[in-house]
Amino acid sequence: MFEAGGLGTVVQRVQEDSKQNTGAAVGEDLKKPIGVSPEEYQEARRGARKVMFKKHNTIKELLGEFDVMDDGIVKRDSLQERLQSEVEVDIDELNSLMTVADPGKRGFIAAVNFLDKLYDLSNETEADAVLRRIYQATRQMPDENVFDEIRQKDADNDGNVEKQELKEALKKLKCNISETDLEKIFGSYGKLI
Repeated sequence: MFEAGGLGTVVQRVQEDSKQNTGAAVGEDLKKPIGVSPEEYQEARRGARKVMFKKHNTIKELLGEFDVMDDGIVKRDSLQERLQSEVEVDIDELNSLMTVADPGKRGFIAAVNFLDKLYDLSNETEADAVLRRIYQATRQMPDENVFDEIRQKDADNDGNVEKQELKEALKKLKCNISETDLEKIFGSYGKLI
């Protein structure tokens, strides 16, 4: 029996966290945990994709190695250290991935929750699919033409591309985009720089 506030409480809280926000259907954006910026969330997605690419066959075994009490809970720092040494992933991406997996910053992660997050974060979202379609439509054009056109539409010269600015630039490049698709991009990424 654990004292209040001890490991038993941590295990209970981590298990409660694993019941919440376990993911979305393929193609949907996940609900971003509170306190995670859109940029940090995108870093987490890049990190998850790298982990899945390098460790897709062994991630369950890796998590099992860190589940020393055989209760489905792994220590965040140990897992992060091991992934950093075995996967070529940027430290910011890995930190963001751990923040998304352990939103309460308790230091422990439910293994099943971590796997769910990895799979969900590594899936293509609707916004990713829209950006892929834009890329495919403009890939025959020289990169500088595409970027120059977008930069020219940045009316306030702040380096950020607003929805209407992107729509106008893509229209000029003969790549029409619907309001719904624009909402998917800006709803997921927040802004484009």
